[in-house]
Amino acid sequence: RTALDEIDSAPISTLHGFAQRILMAHPFEAGLPPTFDVLDEGRSAVAFDDRWAAFVDQLLDDASLAPALTRGLVCGITLNHLRSVAEQFNQNWDLLVDDQSYEGSLNVIDAAPVIELLDTAQHRANEYCSVADDKLAMHIERLAQFRQALGSDSSELETLQLLVNSAPLTSRFGQRGNWSCPVDDVRALLQSAEAARMAVIDASSFSALSYLIPVLRSLTLRGAEERRHGGRLEFHDLLVQARQLVRQDVGVRVALHNEFQRLLIDEFQDTDPIQAELAVRIANGSPDPAAGMMPWSALPVDPGRLFFVGDPKQSIYRF
Repeated sequence: RTALDEIDSAPISTLHGFAQRILMAHPFEAGLPPTFDVLDEGRSAVAFDDRWAAFVDQLLDDASLAPALTRGLVCGITLNHLRSVAEQFNQNWDLLVDDQSYEGSLNVIDAAPVIELLDTAQHRANEYCSVADDKLAMHIERLAQFRQALGSDSSELETLQLLVNSAPLTSRFGQRGNWSCPVDDVRALLQSAEAARMAVIDASSFSALSYLIPVLRSLTLRGAEERRHGGRLEFHDLLVQARQLVRQDVGVRVALHNEFQRLLIDEFQDTDPIQAELAVRIANGSPDPAAGMMPWSALPVDPGRLFFVGDPKQSIYRF
C-alpha cells in the first residue's frame, strides 16, 4: 500500500535520463557547471561537423603528419574513412580513455621481394616456355615494364604508388604443354609476388594509421572534455560521466545507494555494459574507495536491491 501511494514519486525514466538526474544532483562532483545542457542528435551532429572541419584544417596544416597522411591517401585511406573512425570514436569515447595507442612509425617501403619473384618468373618464362603466345608467358612479359619501374631509382612514395596502382600480378592461364617446367610453379611465383605486393601496401596503411589514429583519439577525448567543461553534453556523455562519478566519488556512491533502495531495469537485454555498471555500483554502494577500482561484475549486491526484466528473443543486440 505504501509503495502504491508513493509510486508517483518514483524516478521512472530511460537510463540516459537517470544518468542525467544523477549529474544534475551532483554537478560539481562530476566536474560540470551547476547547470548544463544536453544536446539532441541534431545539435550533436552539428557540433561534430564543426569539430571535424577544424580537425581537417589542423591535419592538413601539420607538417609532421604530412608523410603519414600522404602515404595513407596513396593506399586508399580517404578523409571520409578517417571521419567514419572519428564518428565511431565519438560514440564510444569512454573506450579510448585507458587506451595506450602506440607511437607512430612509418615502415620502409621495400619492393625487393616483389622484384625478385617477378625476375624468377621472367627467367622461367624465357627458359622453359616454348610458345611465344602462351597466355601466361605473355602476361609475364607485360609485367616486365612494371618490374623495371619498381627497380628504378625512385622515392618510396613513388614505389608505393606503383604497387598500389598495379593490376593483380597473378594469372590463371598457361598451357601445360607449352612449358617444360611445372606451370603451377610459375603461377605460384606470381601468387607470391602478389602477396608480397599486398603485404607492402598493408604495412604502409597500418604505419600511416599508427600516426593518424592517435590524433583522432586526441580529437575525440578533447571534444569530450570540452563538452564537460562547457556544460554541453551528448547522450553518451551522460552515461560515461555518471559512471565515472559513481566509480570515483565515494560520497556520491553512498548517497545514491541510500536514495535508490530498489533498482528495476526493464528491457535489460538491450542494456550495454556502461548502463549495467552504473546500476550495479549504485546497488553496491560500498564506502570503500577501493570498490571504485574493482570490476563492476565482481561487486556484491544485497538481495532485493536490483531487479531485471528482459527477453533475449527481443534483444536488439542478439548478434
